[in-house]
Amino acid sequence: MNPSQKKQCHVIIHSHAVAAAAGNAVPVPGLGIAADLVAMTSMAMSLCAVFGGNIKEEAAKTLAIAAIKNTMLKQPIRTLAKELSKLVPGLGQIVAPSITVVMLEAAGWVLAEELEQTHSERKAKRRTSDESASSSRKITPTAAAKRVSAKKAVARNGAARKVPALSSETAKKAVKKPAKKAVKKAAKKSKAS
Repeated sequence: MNPSQKKQCHVIIHSHAVAAAAGNAVPVPGLGIAADLVAMTSMAMSLCAVFGGNIKEEAAKTLAIAAIKNTMLKQPIRTLAKELSKLVPGLGQIVAPSITVVMLEAAGWVLAEELEQTHSERKAKRRTSDESASSSRKITPTAAAKRVSAKKAVARNGAARKVPALSSETAKKAVKKPAKKAVKKAAKKSKAS
């Protein structure tokens, strides 16, 4: 992850964590998880864009649910404390948002690292497939000469079509046919004279 991407990720993750914290300030147990899910969905879509990808909302929801589930399983006491603190007036509006910020920041950075790794793997895969495709398209001088001679032969025969890449046998036949015709014409002229 380059410094520019890291800075963009920091801004995205922090702003979404703060937005989720605002949703967790409401003293209704369970509402915080919904706010976390919405924030993580939006965060996943934004982080994917940082790494050059595009993700649909359904896929982002799946990523968000997996990230929240993973975070809740790793930190069950924090999750329980966050939801139970909402039952205590005053204390819940301070504790729940602060726990939410910590949890979503952690989940966001894990998600960013996974997206960056996935993006770099895809980029490397594309690069190797492009290199192999371009190396298989390289034309040797002999093959190029055969193509040119085959095209000239077709042009002499009056064909108005373009010749695709030819195998060496096809190129030899295309060159030999006009040569045979020219030899036959010369033989006829010499017999006639």
